[in-house]
Amino acid sequence: LLTDKRIDRSRLPAGDRLASGQWDGKYRQLAAIQSSMAEQPVSWSQYAIRMSLAHPLIATSTLSINTTAQLEDALAAADGTYPPQAELERIHTINTQIWEKQHDS
Repeated sequence: LLTDKRIDRSRLPAGDRLASGQWDGKYRQLAAIQSSMAEQPVSWSQYAIRMSLAHPLIATSTLSINTTAQLEDALAAADGTYPPQAELERIHTINTQIWEKQHDS
């Protein structure tokens, strides 16, 4: 979901699996996170990598890299500016609230 190719649901190619209704909740979650951010990342793919590398509870990140361009993007992410702890905590809070709301029903 957090790839530059799929971040904007309105631009998904016809037949893309993320266009199905089963992904509605994830896109609502993404919208909540996006609205909490002062500025949007230039590259969501790089932001997702940086977020996983900066998060203190994540010990290992596995990337699915299929092209040279994806490898270069991942390497650029590792050299970039990492999200501050407060931003990670805010995203965690949003995700927790959404999860609890979905599972309280």
